[in-house]
Amino acid sequence: MVTTALKLDLPFVEQERLGGPDKTQRLESYGRAECSRFQIAQIEAMAADSGLRLVGKGALNNMRTRFVSIKNKAVRVIESHTCERTFAYLLEFDPGVVGYYVQVPCRGIERTNENGARHVSHATLDFLVFRLDCIELVECKTEAWLEAHEGKDGWHREGDGWTCDPYKQWAEARGLVFRVFVLTEPFANQLRTLEAMYATMDLPLTREELRVAERAIALLAKKPYSIEDMGETLPGFNGRIALSLLAQHKCYGLVQSTPFDLPQHFYLYSDQEQARLADAQAFSALRTTIAQPADLDPLTTASATDLKFALKRYEIVQRIEAGLEKGSVRMRKLVANVREAVSQGKPALSACLTQYAKSGNRESRLDPMQQECMTWVIRALWNRGKVRTRKNLWFELEKECQRHHVVTPSRETLNYYLRQDDATKRALAAGGMRAYQAARPISDPTLRSGKAIGYGHTLHIDSSQFDGRCGKQVEEAFSGNKPWFYIGIDEAIEKPMAKAIYFGKACTNGVALLMRDFVRRHGFLPFVIVLDRGSENDSKWLQAFCLEKGITLIQSPTGGSRFNGQAESAIKRINENVAHDLPGSTKPDQKGRKVDGKYKSEKTARLTFHVLNQALEDYAFKDMPETPTDDDYSPDDRMDEAMSRYGVMGRPQVLDDDYLIKTSVDIKFTGKATEKRGIKLASGIFTSKPLSILLRRFQPEEVRQDCENGSLLFVKIGGTWVKAFLNAILTLASQSVEERLFDHCWAPYARRNGRKRAQDSDRKRYHRHQEAEARAEAAAAQAVVDAKQGSEQQDTEAPDEDFDALDAWNNCEPLTEED
Repeated sequence: MVTTALKLDLPFVEQERLGGPDKTQRLESYGRAECSRFQIAQIEAMAADSGLRLVGKGALNNMRTRFVSIKNKAVRVIESHTCERTFAYLLEFDPGVVGYYVQVPCRGIERTNENGARHVSHATLDFLVFRLDCIELVECKTEAWLEAHEGKDGWHREGDGWTCDPYKQWAEARGLVFRVFVLTEPFANQLRTLEAMYATMDLPLTREELRVAERAIALLAKKPYSIEDMGETLPGFNGRIALSLLAQHKCYGLVQSTPFDLPQHFYLYSDQEQARLADAQAFSALRTTIAQPADLDPLTTASATDLKFALKRYEIVQRIEAGLEKGSVRMRKLVANVREAVSQGKPALSACLTQYAKSGNRESRLDPMQQECMTWVIRALWNRGKVRTRKNLWFELEKECQRHHVVTPSRETLNYYLRQDDATKRALAAGGMRAYQAARPISDPTLRSGKAIGYGHTLHIDSSQFDGRCGKQVEEAFSGNKPWFYIGIDEAIEKPMAKAIYFGKACTNGVALLMRDFVRRHGFLPFVIVLDRGSENDSKWLQAFCLEKGITLIQSPTGGSRFNGQAESAIKRINENVAHDLPGSTKPDQKGRKVDGKYKSEKTARLTFHVLNQALEDYAFKDMPETPTDDDYSPDDRMDEAMSRYGVMGRPQVLDDDYLIKTSVDIKFTGKATEKRGIKLASGIFTSKPLSILLRRFQPEEVRQDCENGSLLFVKIGGTWVKAFLNAILTLASQSVEERLFDHCWAPYARRNGRKRAQDSDRKRYHRHQEAEARAEAAAAQAVVDAKQGSEQQDTEAPDEDFDALDAWNNCEPLTEED
């Protein structure tokens, strides 16, 4: 079978982009699954086209996740940070999985409609999994979604699980095994434990920790231990070692049911089946605890009216049983009912309950046509945002009712029906995703994804301009642009980890500055970054950076600030406690005309930048870590506890040249670099001796601008990286990071102001030359006029010089013949 498969002209699977199993591994899987030539071609096409769909673009509640897969050595873009990410973690830990693809296109899925008609459609399923014994096509769904769609489009229960008949039939026709992965709620404990286990795969244990782990395995072979008991029995054992053992399948635990940060309740087992049974029992108890009340006693749900009359009736029953009253036939029947209820172990009062609260008109006051008109205007006009106000909607209801010749319901009735409708439908239609997120109700705590377990594992990033109420001087100091700041918050301990401040347009440099500041402060990188979908957060540079550093990137829905609540809350606190209290420095401006405007604006901006940066530094890294929350725990307290249990859950990173290059954003350089002129950019000419030598034979392949130092470029040329500098490099190299960053941010404004001043100078010179030329032309014209006028006057007033000669001629004697 493998030989036959090798002769096929199969679709090309781009290994560099997709990673995963190579062609040989896939062909071996086809051989074990006994796939036909047609089936192999179909599956190869699915793998080749996987991951091309842009996921989560219009998602309302899902967080798009760029999951860095160790098994596939590539990124897997999934549209759910809960359901699909949980399944991805399970695949990473499964030794029977060779590799997998996500967002797999499935073309030509047939369904039969209710009217018996054949319907063919295309679908994109979540996972195509290559296992050692089979090839699976997997769709991931939550338990709540499946229960809501049971019986629709072929979804139904099958044994202990679920299936979808159209997908199953399509998969079987291609030699695939269709499976539905069901994420049972609540899922936060399982997701966060798997997440921490996955991080330990890149954090190897030390020699001492390995010795402790071996002794722990020997102890678990005798009996189960909780993490706390194991730590007391075996000094040196902690949660970090437990996570590593769980990830390597050297022991098993209550992953689904018990929070890992409760070491006294999280038990470890050496036997997988025993751990599975214990986990299932604990998970069942957990679901019972958080389940909504069901099969309640009637007394519990009785209204106040019914309970009031039940007490009166029970008093009558007691008097009848005591022989004080004879009682009517109806009351004697009630006595019998009370005795029967008591014999069944029910409260006697429950048999005396009335149903007065259910009395009255329970049907709608509207006739069917009025209800139809009401439903239509709400569904077609209100929920689609075609009507602006409720009053206008009532006018439309009037028109609709008049058209159907029925009485128009009152505005109060219309408002009653609107209150019963889902407000998010209109919010989405009228205001888009941001309005939807604002109108969306708060989520159920049992359905949330929870918090990261370890310190340094997950970083929440968000950015904001300093609040406009911080004073107009701040905005004026930065040439009309309010400064931006980025903040990074650790999810587990809610502590600020890094910050960045700059001014100008929002750009990718802000994230690069933050990641450089993070490593400068802590010496490691997080495993997961959570941020919003701003344009600067969706750059190719950030995606490449996270792939190279093994960071999973999770992006919240558009306008979904609650998904990134920790960073959003920190930004609000910073604006309230820093920005509003700093009106900006105006000391240079107070000198008025005594200081040139050029120096005044730069000095003001530099001083204001320093003041804001220092205030943000003090508040974020001194005040916030020491401020306790409602549980009287500060972020520093949480960090100490997390460090004692798990250590640092981040990947070690050195602030070396390689990292400086990685945190420098690439720029578009389309010109030609030469040995003589170097690399010419808007900010100047960059060159260095190594670059000049390489430019004799090569052209730059990639050019990156350092995010902190505007006089430094990193140039990839001839397969190596070299630095290139501006003339000001020696001066800037002696400055602090903050000073270099200010000069880098101020440089565009300086160039713009320089161009404007040069233009003003050119304008003055141009007009001056124009005026001089006009004066010269006027003077020349005046000289001509003056000369002409002088000549005419001379011709008129001067005597004729020939008159004397004429008189002499007349006085001359005539000539004789002798003469």
